[in-house]
Amino acid sequence: MINIFSEDLVVIRPTTEGAYVLGKFVPSKSTNLKIKATIEPMNAQTLLLLPEGERVKESIRIYTDVELFTVDSLKTKRADVVCYRGREYEVQMVKHWTTLIPHFAVVAVLKNTKVGD
Repeated sequence: MINIFSEDLVVIRPTTEGAYVLGKFVPSKSTNLKIKATIEPMNAQTLLLLPEGERVKESIRIYTDVELFTVDSLKTKRADVVCYRGREYEVQMVKHWTTLIPHFAVVAVLKNTKVGD
């Protein structure tokens, strides 16, 4: 059902975990996935769920039947990055809904922005 109203998106997904080499973190390699998803702007209520420093960044809500991933708790694996309208958004939150139409509700925040951009 999600595919009826969706568009194609590219997701950059880490394929291996990062590691510390001589005390310096070396990021993981990644691969690109094509998914179908619908995208909406964030509402104020959902923005309050983000960490305080992330609330000022441009954010989008994504609905898809493909599971996307956030950064792991040890920060050794990077979060998925969604490419939308020429910009990169890092996945911050994922909720799996199993009722009626199974899907994932994803919150993603624009990467590398400064206040005022």
